[in-house]
Amino acid sequence: MAESANFRSTVQPANLGLSCGTHHVAATHVLRSRRRKARQFTTLDDAEFPPASTDVAAEVDAAQVLQRLYALIQCLEPLDREIIILHLEGLPADEIAEIAGLTSTNTHTKIHRIRQLLATRVNAGDRA
Repeated sequence: MAESANFRSTVQPANLGLSCGTHHVAATHVLRSRRRKARQFTTLDDAEFPPASTDVAAEVDAAQVLQRLYALIQCLEPLDREIIILHLEGLPADEIAEIAGLTSTNTHTKIHRIRQLLATRVNAGDRA
């Protein structure tokens, strides 16, 4: 529990003077609203369907890689996990920096390093 408190206190944007709880609520709100937008329904007329693939083995391999990637993301430190999830949702690094309470440069560096780490682990087949 003390580790969680340290994590929250290190990512506070000092210039905004937000409390730990306020920062957590703001980050949660942003994540939920982005997920809600992603789940909006479309009609069948508006939906775009990808062409049917005949390479079932490639699709199975891609699904296994995605499962491994999601498992590896869950093993990351909380701040790294938050940063990479926001990055995968399409947020620019500057917005991620505001949410996480980091500088823009630090956020760009973290995204690059997390992506390298995940790519190495996915290709090696590691789980941790």
